[in-house]
Amino acid sequence: MDIKNKKERTRMIKTNAFWIKSFFLFCSIKALFILCVKVTMLLFDDATCASFAKSFLFDSGLIILALIMLSKYHFRISQKGKPNLDLIMKGIGALLICQIMCAIIFGGNDKGLLWDAFSQYKFITFILVVFLGPIAEELFFRGVVLNLLKKENAYFSMMPIILSSLIFAIMHNELQSCMYNFFAGCIFAAIYEKRGVICDNMICHSLMNFFVLIIQMYI
Repeated sequence: MDIKNKKERTRMIKTNAFWIKSFFLFCSIKALFILCVKVTMLLFDDATCASFAKSFLFDSGLIILALIMLSKYHFRISQKGKPNLDLIMKGIGALLICQIMCAIIFGGNDKGLLWDAFSQYKFITFILVVFLGPIAEELFFRGVVLNLLKKENAYFSMMPIILSSLIFAIMHNELQSCMYNFFAGCIFAAIYEKRGVICDNMICHSLMNFFVLIIQMYI
């Protein structure tokens, strides 16, 4: 009976820790996003410049948060190994299917500010969308958030993937972006779980953003 009670207490402690850390991660990301928005609104009158600055500050903040948490929890976020091109291409295929399905359901993407930004500042947009964003998001959401939730998980094995993907999706405000990014987060998490090599995720995410950027701009 004592052993059973001890196991139950351990499970309750892990359950509480799981939800507390999930809430902490969500609040940290939201606070960082709001701070970036407020700062850029104060500094820039031009909407395009403000968008660039917000993206740069937010992605930089994610990298800093990731490095702080990695030093605290001593995660090994990546195994040694060369990028798996077959896995990366399968991931891109799955992501493209999700992108097409969301476009069909929600009636396509409005180019809006992204089109204006890319038409005026191609190089900066390319760097932010194709390089800095994927590196920061994979380092934080798969490298830190997913690993932290796995460590505290007291539920079924898919729970950390679902919750980390939900947190990743909520970061994107529009409904279509949220829906697509939830499924994208699940795909990225599955890629990471397959080999544990964060480089696979960064390359897949970067290539996918590149394809989406080109499709939105020229098709």
